Amino acid sequence: MAIRWPQARTTRTVQLGRSMAFRIEAAAALERSTFSRAVAPHGRSRPISKHPNAETGDSLGYSIAISQDGNTIAGGAADEDCLMPGIFPGATHVCQEDQPQDNSSGAVYIFVRNGTTWTQQAFIKSSNPGKEDWFGSRLTLSGDGNTLAVGAQVENGGSKGINGDQKNQSAEDAGAVYFFTRTGTEWKQAAYVKASNAESYDEFGSAMALSRDGKVMALGARGESSSAKGVNGNQNDNSAQGAGAVYVFAYQ
Repeated sequence: MAIRWPQARTTRTVQLGRSMAFRIEAAAALERSTFSRAVAPHGRSRPISKHPNAETGDSLGYSIAISQDGNTIAGGAADEDCLMPGIFPGATHVCQEDQPQDNSSGAVYIFVRNGTTWTQQAFIKSSNPGKEDWFGSRLTLSGDGNTLAVGAQVENGGSKGINGDQKNQSAEDAGAVYFFTRTGTEWKQAAYVKASNAESYDEFGSAMALSRDGKVMALGARGESSSAKGVNGNQNDNSAQGAGAVYVFAYQ
């Protein structure tokens, strides 16, 4: 379901779906400064371990989300460079040395707390990492920390809808969102999500919100250009550059 502003305009300054991104960016800016230390009682703090493949310019903390109980943290590293797809448990994964550098494919790190001890639970890459995808530039967790949505707002996939062809790279900066679930301590990718009208420069996944139970997801596409108004309007229209749109998905 695509949601439109009743008075979509042709100027790029409107950008429906960007307001969520502003809030997330503001929160991430604050949390980047505190991510490496956990607040303890009486204002004291204690360090949280960094990931084992930390490199200059990875930008861990570019985005961040915390479960309701405070025991699970997801940290996005939008400029991380490894091009190996998949989910790697624990903190043992180190990218092969022959992987291209400075490509900003992006990654997400999951940290969990047991008592007063933090450990890395998983290192997560998209199922189709590509150069400058910025996977991890946006992310959100459900209340229990078992559902994770990760945005790659400049991913180039040209497919539409759920679990389309990930090898189709025909839509520059169209954007994508990846949906992950956790059972026990094991993470798996549940869906590769594209807009129903995915097109170049839409930046689908530039903002996102997930319901507390992880069943409903709202995703912003700040560059989407339809002038349609309201809910489920004409998605094929492109007469309002940068008007923006919001898409709502339900997980079953």
